[in-house]
Amino acid sequence: MKRFIKRLVALVPIVVVLVLLVVLASPVSALTTADVAVNATPSYVTITNAPDNYGFGTVLVSTNTSTAVGYFTITNGSSVAIDIAISCNATWAGGNGWTHSDTGTPASTTAALYSTPNTVAWNIIVKNATPNNLVAGLAASTNQAWGLRLMSPTVYDDGVLKTNTVTLTATAT
Repeated sequence: MKRFIKRLVALVPIVVVLVLLVVLASPVSALTTADVAVNATPSYVTITNAPDNYGFGTVLVSTNTSTAVGYFTITNGSSVAIDIAISCNATWAGGNGWTHSDTGTPASTTAALYSTPNTVAWNIIVKNATPNNLVAGLAASTNQAWGLRLMSPTVYDDGVLKTNTVTLTATAT
């Protein structure tokens, strides 16, 4: 048994050397892949407007009737800055109806609308054919107050309520 232990003790350094040779001869483990995190913010465009209606009430011929300058509020819920164009229908519905003037000039049974982006200028004609820009470069998550002015026709041919729809259209700047 002593001889066996002596041989075993003599083999231990050899086994240690062999294990070290195998470990040292093995290739070093290296990373062969790398991850890259990527992200993107969509150019998302959305607006709301409050309130969503207005009644000018009873209007006389050839008069200008306005909301308060900052009566309406547009909220830019977009992820980007936007431009907002304003337009309306070509006709006012109800009774005999009214024609809408794209030149901003009222006439017999023809009404006109003007808008203002929170100034007192009332200088933006609300058109049907080619919308005008109401607001340029409205930053994301901000608001813009605005108002409307009705220029009533010079002649009426009935007393029936007239309605039109004003449309606000947002596009990314």
